[in-house]
Amino acid sequence: MTSASTVPGRALTFDAADGSITIDGLTSKIGPGLRTAALPDDLGTLVESQRDLGNGWTWTTIGGTMLDGNPCKLSLGAFHDVLSEVSWSVRVAGANYAGGWPSPGAVAKEADLLTRILTHAFGPGQLPGRGASEPTRYAKDFPWGNVWCELDRRAGVCASGLRYITVRA
Repeated sequence: MTSASTVPGRALTFDAADGSITIDGLTSKIGPGLRTAALPDDLGTLVESQRDLGNGWTWTTIGGTMLDGNPCKLSLGAFHDVLSEVSWSVRVAGANYAGGWPSPGAVAKEADLLTRILTHAFGPGQLPGRGASEPTRYAKDFPWGNVWCELDRRAGVCASGLRYITVRA
Protein backbone atom coordinates (compact mmCIF):
# COMPACT_ATOMS: atom_id res chain seq x y z
CA MET A 1 0.00 0.00 0.00
CA THR A 2 1.22 3.50 -0.76
CA SER A 3 0.75 6.74 1.10
CA ALA A 4 -2.22 9.07 0.60
CA SER A 5 -2.43 10.84 -2.71
CA THR A 6 -1.79 14.54 -2.99
CA VAL A 7 -4.38 14.83 -5.77
CA PRO A 8 -7.10 17.03 -4.25
CA GLY A 9 -10.77 16.88 -4.91
CA ARG A 10 -11.72 13.61 -6.58
CA ALA A 11 -15.52 13.70 -6.82
CA LEU A 12 -17.56 10.87 -5.30
CA THR A 13 -20.66 9.47 -6.97
CA PHE A 14 -23.12 6.91 -5.64
CA ASP A 15 -24.87 4.13 -7.55
CA ALA A 16 -28.29 3.30 -6.09
CA ALA A 17 -28.50 0.05 -8.07
CA ASP A 18 -25.74 -1.68 -6.09
CA GLY A 19 -24.68 0.80 -3.37
CA SER A 20 -21.25 1.32 -4.86
CA ILE A 21 -19.21 4.50 -4.70
CA THR A 22 -17.09 5.69 -7.61
CA ILE A 23 -14.18 8.07 -7.12
CA ASP A 24 -13.55 10.31 -10.13
CA GLY A 25 -10.56 9.15 -12.16
CA LEU A 26 -10.39 5.63 -10.64
CA THR A 27 -11.55 2.41 -12.24
CA SER A 28 -12.11 0.49 -8.98
CA LYS A 29 -15.34 0.98 -7.07
CA ILE A 30 -16.06 0.84 -3.36
CA GLY A 31 -18.98 -1.46 -2.68
CA PRO A 32 -20.29 -4.85 -1.64
CA GLY A 33 -17.74 -7.65 -1.86
CA LEU A 34 -14.69 -5.35 -1.66
CA ARG A 35 -11.81 -6.92 0.26
CA THR A 36 -10.00 -4.22 2.21
CA ALA A 37 -6.88 -6.21 3.16
CA ALA A 38 -5.69 -5.96 -0.44
CA LEU A 39 -7.31 -2.87 -1.92
CA PRO A 40 -6.90 -2.32 -5.66
CA ASP A 41 -3.87 -0.13 -6.38
CA ASP A 42 -5.90 2.89 -7.51
CA LEU A 43 -7.88 2.93 -4.23
CA GLY A 44 -4.77 2.13 -2.18
CA THR A 45 -3.12 5.39 -3.27
CA LEU A 46 -5.84 7.34 -1.39
CA VAL A 47 -5.50 5.46 1.92
CA GLU A 48 -4.60 7.72 4.83
CA SER A 49 -4.76 5.15 7.63
CA GLN A 50 -5.85 1.64 8.59
CA ARG A 51 -6.80 0.35 12.03
CA ASP A 52 -7.30 -3.26 13.05
CA LEU A 53 -9.57 -3.31 16.12
CA GLY A 54 -8.58 -6.88 16.96
CA ASN A 55 -12.18 -8.11 16.97
CA GLY A 56 -12.61 -8.90 13.29
CA TRP A 57 -13.22 -5.27 12.32
CA THR A 58 -10.77 -3.08 10.43
CA TRP A 59 -11.26 0.54 9.42
CA THR A 60 -9.58 2.22 6.47
CA THR A 61 -9.64 5.99 5.95
CA ILE A 62 -9.61 7.29 2.39
CA GLY A 63 -8.95 10.99 1.76
CA GLY A 64 -8.59 13.31 -1.18
CA THR A 65 -12.25 13.11 -2.16
CA MET A 66 -15.08 15.62 -2.54
CA LEU A 67 -18.85 15.55 -2.18
CA ASP A 68 -20.61 18.34 -4.06
CA GLY A 69 -17.42 20.42 -4.02
CA ASN A 70 -16.75 19.91 -0.29
CA PRO A 71 -13.73 18.02 1.12
CA CYS A 72 -14.68 14.53 2.24
CA LYS A 73 -13.08 11.52 3.92
CA LEU A 74 -14.41 7.97 3.68
CA SER A 75 -14.18 5.36 6.43
CA LEU A 76 -14.39 1.79 5.16
CA GLY A 77 -15.50 -0.69 7.83
CA ALA A 78 -14.68 -4.30 7.03
CA PHE A 79 -15.61 -7.33 9.11
CA HIS A 80 -13.27 -10.26 8.48
CA ASP A 81 -11.92 -8.42 5.41
CA VAL A 82 -15.33 -7.96 3.72
CA LEU A 83 -16.55 -4.39 3.37
CA SER A 84 -19.62 -4.05 5.59
CA GLU A 85 -20.12 -0.31 5.81
CA VAL A 86 -18.87 3.02 4.56
CA SER A 87 -19.25 6.29 6.41
CA TRP A 88 -18.04 9.75 5.48
CA SER A 89 -17.37 13.15 6.95
CA VAL A 90 -17.65 16.37 5.00
CA ARG A 91 -16.23 19.83 5.74
CA VAL A 92 -18.85 22.19 4.34
CA ALA A 93 -17.30 25.16 2.55
CA GLY A 94 -17.96 28.40 4.40
CA ALA A 95 -19.07 26.70 7.66
CA ASN A 96 -17.47 27.42 11.03
CA TYR A 97 -14.85 24.84 12.12
CA ALA A 98 -13.15 26.84 14.87
CA GLY A 99 -10.52 24.73 16.60
CA GLY A 100 -11.04 21.96 14.02
CA TRP A 101 -14.51 21.01 15.31
CA PRO A 102 -17.76 21.92 13.55
CA SER A 103 -20.03 24.50 15.11
CA PRO A 104 -23.72 23.52 15.55
CA GLY A 105 -24.41 25.55 12.42
CA ALA A 106 -21.75 23.63 10.46
CA VAL A 107 -23.24 20.30 11.60
CA ALA A 108 -26.71 21.42 10.48
CA LYS A 109 -25.29 22.53 7.11
CA GLU A 110 -23.57 19.16 6.70
CA ALA A 111 -26.83 17.31 7.46
CA ASP A 112 -28.74 19.49 4.98
CA LEU A 113 -26.05 19.02 2.30
CA LEU A 114 -25.88 15.24 2.77
CA THR A 115 -29.66 14.86 2.84
CA ARG A 116 -29.83 16.71 -0.50
CA ILE A 117 -26.99 14.63 -2.01
CA LEU A 118 -28.46 11.32 -0.82
CA THR A 119 -31.96 12.23 -1.98
CA HIS A 120 -30.57 13.08 -5.42
CA ALA A 121 -28.50 9.87 -5.61
CA PHE A 122 -30.87 7.37 -4.00
CA GLY A 123 -34.31 8.97 -4.27
CA PRO A 124 -36.58 10.18 -1.48
CA GLY A 125 -35.93 8.40 1.80
CA GLN A 126 -37.98 7.54 4.79
CA LEU A 127 -37.52 9.96 7.65
CA PRO A 128 -38.30 7.92 10.80
CA GLY A 129 -37.51 10.55 13.44
CA ARG A 130 -36.54 9.43 16.94
CA GLY A 131 -37.86 12.54 18.59
CA ALA A 132 -37.04 16.24 18.56
CA SER A 133 -33.57 15.80 20.10
CA GLU A 134 -32.44 13.17 17.54
CA PRO A 135 -34.21 13.55 14.21
CA THR A 136 -33.22 11.14 11.47
CA ARG A 137 -32.61 13.16 8.36
CA TYR A 138 -32.51 10.42 5.74
CA ALA A 139 -32.89 6.64 5.59
CA LYS A 140 -33.58 4.25 2.74
CA ASP A 141 -33.41 0.46 2.41
CA PHE A 142 -32.31 -1.44 -0.69
CA PRO A 143 -31.77 -5.12 -1.53
CA TRP A 144 -27.99 -4.54 -1.10
CA GLY A 145 -28.31 -2.75 2.28
CA ASN A 146 -29.21 0.79 3.36
CA VAL A 147 -28.12 4.40 3.27
CA TRP A 148 -28.67 6.91 6.06
CA CYS A 149 -27.86 10.37 7.39
CA GLU A 150 -28.54 11.43 10.94
CA LEU A 151 -28.08 14.62 12.93
CA ASP A 152 -27.12 13.72 16.49
CA ARG A 153 -27.63 16.91 18.45
CA ARG A 154 -26.34 15.46 21.75
CA ALA A 155 -23.01 14.45 20.22
CA GLY A 156 -22.92 17.52 17.98
CA VAL A 157 -22.22 15.57 14.79
CA CYS A 158 -23.78 14.55 11.52
CA ALA A 159 -23.31 10.84 10.82
CA SER A 160 -24.03 9.20 7.48
CA GLY A 161 -23.13 6.15 5.51
CA LEU A 162 -23.98 2.93 3.73
CA ARG A 163 -24.43 -0.49 5.33
CA TYR A 164 -24.13 -3.54 3.14
CA ILE A 165 -25.86 -6.86 3.52
CA THR A 166 -22.97 -9.29 3.44
CA VAL A 167 -23.09 -13.03 3.06
CA ARG A 168 -20.13 -14.90 4.53
CA ALA A 169 -19.26 -18.49 3.80
